[in-house]
Amino acid sequence: YKRQNYGYERTILSISLYCARLETIDLSCCPNIRDNTVLSITKSCRLLQSIDLGGCCNVTDVGVLSIAKHCPSLHSLLMNGCYKVTDMSICIIAMQCKRIQVLFLNGCLLITDNTVRVVSSHCRHLNSLYLNGCNYVTDQSIIFLSNKCSGLTTLTLGCCSNISDACVMNVANNCSLLLSLDLYRCHHITDTAVTTVSMACKALKLSLIHI
Repeated sequence: YKRQNYGYERTILSISLYCARLETIDLSCCPNIRDNTVLSITKSCRLLQSIDLGGCCNVTDVGVLSIAKHCPSLHSLLMNGCYKVTDMSICIIAMQCKRIQVLFLNGCLLITDNTVRVVSSHCRHLNSLYLNGCNYVTDQSIIFLSNKCSGLTTLTLGCCSNISDACVMNVANNCSLLLSLDLYRCHHITDTAVTTVSMACKALKLSLIHI
């Protein structure tokens, strides 16, 4: 289901009640969506594989925990701009939804190294992780990520001010399948790291690296 911009929670709830076999739902840019709506949807639609809550800024850990509880087949979770969400709920997602392949956490300002470590440990099929604007993420967890998830094809670290050459070098050594690496405004990254990763990741397109 691809939401239209009507803004009616009642419509969304009706769809979830009568479409129990729904596998994909896109609620992005619906700021009025709250935890109770997410809870109702996930309780009714337990086969969901892809959930997009990008821009649903009123969703908190409560809503995310309902996803973890009711949607074990989840492959893709988009939480861009859900700035109230913390490590606690995303770590539970990682432990309960181990089939996760794509995780968008851009603009989730409270996310720290702890989330990256738990996701790395439990989501072994992870291929795309988006962390733009997650300023509490540091080299330490990205190094851990690249050691655990060597199949990564996409990693975005734009505006992560605590990222340096150390983690990019480790990504270069361990993630040879990388296709996209976003280092926009990572001011501690030097030409040395960029050169190293571009040589090590043969499929990486330089146009996708932004510093």
